[in-house]
Amino acid sequence: MDQEKTAKNKRFNFVDAILLIIILAIVGIVIYTSVAPITKQMFSNSFEVEYVMQIRGVRREFNNKITEGDRVVETETLKQIGTVTRAVYSASKFVGTASDGRTVTSDYPGMYDVTITVRATAEMPAGMYEVNSFPITAGKTIPFRVPDFIGEAVCVSISEVKS
Repeated sequence: MDQEKTAKNKRFNFVDAILLIIILAIVGIVIYTSVAPITKQMFSNSFEVEYVMQIRGVRREFNNKITEGDRVVETETLKQIGTVTRAVYSASKFVGTASDGRTVTSDYPGMYDVTITVRATAEMPAGMYEVNSFPITAGKTIPFRVPDFIGEAVCVSISEVKS
């Protein structure tokens, strides 16, 4: 009788199958979460870029609202599209033609142009740079925000950062 009990206890049953599936699932999750980021990084075609945006005619009270280290967020999708590495403020200038044909330049009082350099990780899936699935091209108007400023800027250049 004791031999029959021990033989019955050693049989593989439904509860054992469920426990085995749970253990395999846990092992699979642990392996996936530890290996997937490394694999993604190895096969990723992402790289660092710097792009320059310009805003013309910013009023004096908004000076120094865009600063180094600010996270740049695109305002239509609310995705982060980089970090400000440099912001340069300069007096806005009007360039026009005088009645005698000369080119004249004059300052706009109280107005400034802002040149913003942004660094981001980009990919190039369809022949153009994309930062967090947002396309960045020279000439494109980019609606953006940083912690102390919301506005639109025109991307004037973009280049890959050589490591």
